[in-house]
Amino acid sequence: MFSIASYQPTFWFRNTHINTLYGAVFRKMPKPKYVRERYTLSDGDFLNLDWVEQGSKQLVIVVHGLDGDSSSHHVMGMANVFLAANYDVLAFNFRGAGKELNNYLKGNHSGETDDLRTVIQSVIHKNKYIAINLVGYSLGANVILKYLGEESSSISNIIKKAAVVSVPCQLGDSSRQMKSWASMAYMWYFLRTLKPIAKAKAKQFPGHFDLKKVLAAHSFVAYDTAFTTPIYGFENVTDYYQTASSLEYLSKINIPTYILQAEDDTFLSKSSFPISIAENHDFVHLEVSKYGGHVGFSQRNKHGFSWSELRIRAFIGENLFC
Repeated sequence: MFSIASYQPTFWFRNTHINTLYGAVFRKMPKPKYVRERYTLSDGDFLNLDWVEQGSKQLVIVVHGLDGDSSSHHVMGMANVFLAANYDVLAFNFRGAGKELNNYLKGNHSGETDDLRTVIQSVIHKNKYIAINLVGYSLGANVILKYLGEESSSISNIIKKAAVVSVPCQLGDSSRQMKSWASMAYMWYFLRTLKPIAKAKAKQFPGHFDLKKVLAAHSFVAYDTAFTTPIYGFENVTDYYQTASSLEYLSKINIPTYILQAEDDTFLSKSSFPISIAENHDFVHLEVSKYGGHVGFSQRNKHGFSWSELRIRAFIGENLFC
């Protein structure tokens, strides 16, 4: 299914950069009263799970984007909008997210689904919830879609719906898109935060990659060639992007899944708008807005919620598009 989104922002939010930056930096959201669980993985490493439990039988798992964590504005906004509707919320943090390095050389990459799969199975085994819904942003959105495609033949009936925003469905194309003039400042910002992580990993595990090449990288392609590819054992950066992208998994998804993209999102390539797949899919609904920026969809209302947050709550709670 494919449709045009009804999002009509005010004048200022029709600028993609204002919309993107307002949602990521300037919007003020109260931090949910998270209770942190340090979750130990089977390989001995750990990740952090931030819970807000209020006795609901329905859970929403929110997955952050690149260089984010549970304190990202969009994660807190989504948590708050579902808490207001009496859901339990789990904010999932990838390995190494936030200020605390994980114990192993490997953290996560844009298509790493194993840790999310492990946590979901752990939650299901607790037998507390009758419904688990997944919500993801950007990198986290790609991971969720890939996970759903991988699990299509064996997915638990407890997992009811998924909704994702600003998804780089084809990582190679989107990485090259980030080299455009409209995106260069964002790419510089991300690299400025990613390179110190690589330096810390080089200190923890010397000799596993060429730190000089990582620090010299001026694009995601160069960074992933120097760091991600050798760390995770991909043949080359092309192999990484092809293997980690969710695009080829969309046709396999078999639970109601909502994808929200903005035409003015400077992070996304044309291949991240899989209209032909959605038009012929019983479960995937792609909605495209003229405006929105990257993980923006900002609007002014008395609760401070973004348009995308309210839209996703409606999709998950009220069976929209199903």
